[in-house]
Amino acid sequence: MAEVSADGGAGAPRVLILGCGFLGSQLARRCAESGARVLAVDAEAGKDATDVTEASEVSALVRCGAGCAAVLRGDAAEARVLSRALGLLGAPDELFVCTATHGGSPAAYRRAYGGVLEALLPLLPTGARLVFCSSVSVYAESAGGAVDESSLCVPSAPRVRALLEAEALALEAGGAVARLSPLYDAGRCELLRRHEAGEPRLPGPGARCLNYVHREDAVEALRLMARLPGGGVFNVCGESLSVDEAYAMLEELTGVLRAPEEAACSRRGLSNRRVLCPRLRAAGWRPRHSLRAFVSEGLRP
Repeated sequence: MAEVSADGGAGAPRVLILGCGFLGSQLARRCAESGARVLAVDAEAGKDATDVTEASEVSALVRCGAGCAAVLRGDAAEARVLSRALGLLGAPDELFVCTATHGGSPAAYRRAYGGVLEALLPLLPTGARLVFCSSVSVYAESAGGAVDESSLCVPSAPRVRALLEAEALALEAGGAVARLSPLYDAGRCELLRRHEAGEPRLPGPGARCLNYVHREDAVEALRLMARLPGGGVFNVCGESLSVDEAYAMLEELTGVLRAPEEAACSRRGLSNRRVLCPRLRAAGWRPRHSLRAFVSEGLRP
């Protein structure tokens, strides 16, 4: 296959995306629509750490607007896969790490985040803008208080430790870190799905704070972060609301009463914090979507 860069317009920015899941695939689409030449590595995050996928398949180029996108299937924690990606694309102007584990083990977390960065950073071309996707789960606050980028983070659990170690690698390399709230969009809104299915309501008191961001708003935040000078940590949250507020809204819009039973806490524990985004907002980012509008739109005939 010819270099991906050869199929885009002359002078078009090159974008490499590691992780082609719920967030990375939409990011690739938006970057290509804006005229970039995009290569996304399907990171195979669900694979066992010992199941190393060969970089043996590259999808056909897909034109999106003025740009184009392709997918390389391989293990993003393997240097040979990343070397091939860079050979196909050329030196990227922007590089996004959007890998995920889908609830994997601590070892899977270390490989999907720190392992990918350890393989990538020795190959990182000079001048490439690096954005690493992390999570607001790293914050220690659990009593309902507000957190911004300066708030305390404590590696109290192995998965949190793996995320913070990966963040440190990205920051040391001059990159930006996006601490993302839970994402939602068409086909993925766990709060709405559980409610409509009559599953037990979310655990914890009614005042417990929930944080969400629409996938499109998250994509625009990442693209903005890649254009900002310097690096550092950025919170990415579209809105915060209490459990009671969330279910009152769902009951009003769907006509379905919340389930009387309460779900058990996940193994990640019971989060309770309100996420603020002062750095992104100071840079001009504003979320365009809300849960209420999303649910209302989805219920229209």
